[in-house]
Amino acid sequence: MKPGHLLIALSCVTSLALGACAKSENAFSEPPQVKVAELPPHSVDNAQGKVGRPVVMIDGPKGARQYVEHPLDKVRIGPGDFGDAITTGYGIWSGLATEGNPIFSPFGDAVPIIVIPAKYGLKKLAVKAGSTPAQANVGVESFGALGTCSNIAVLSGASIAPALGLGVICAIAYRVKMRKSYEAATGRTLSGVELD
Repeated sequence: MKPGHLLIALSCVTSLALGACAKSENAFSEPPQVKVAELPPHSVDNAQGKVGRPVVMIDGPKGARQYVEHPLDKVRIGPGDFGDAITTGYGIWSGLATEGNPIFSPFGDAVPIIVIPAKYGLKKLAVKAGSTPAQANVGVESFGALGTCSNIAVLSGASIAPALGLGVICAIAYRVKMRKSYEAATGRTLSGVELD
């Protein structure tokens, strides 16, 4: 790819990703509520003991209950995203591997730099399309976990098929772990439905 074409492509990807980020509304999703009282994390009334997390008492169809804000409730760059970018960067910049994703492969050495804003923009677009931030985060980060594990396997000498198999196992494990952690901390599913 010629340097001029690379610069144009980088500009387009950055513009799209940043444009999606700047135009979206507040990505924090919470159920319709009436704020009753804010409880400090160390409060005796904080029955669930979510120390360090903002807890708000809200009125809802099931009466007053606690609403716990979780890091997944806002679009973020997570561990799966960083792992994919770091392992991709190591493979490309060391000359041991090339980018296998046909969407990003034309960008060559810039892929690890482009992938972070692209994933953030993808999460913002998913929220704008109707997903909750938690669903968007876990979905995109699961693919990042797939990329991280398969990249590590390829860099360790594995062929593509077993590396992708390992990546799928990592993605499933990451998704299950994040879902269970979120449900235990908030009492809600990733889609925002309260657990009984």
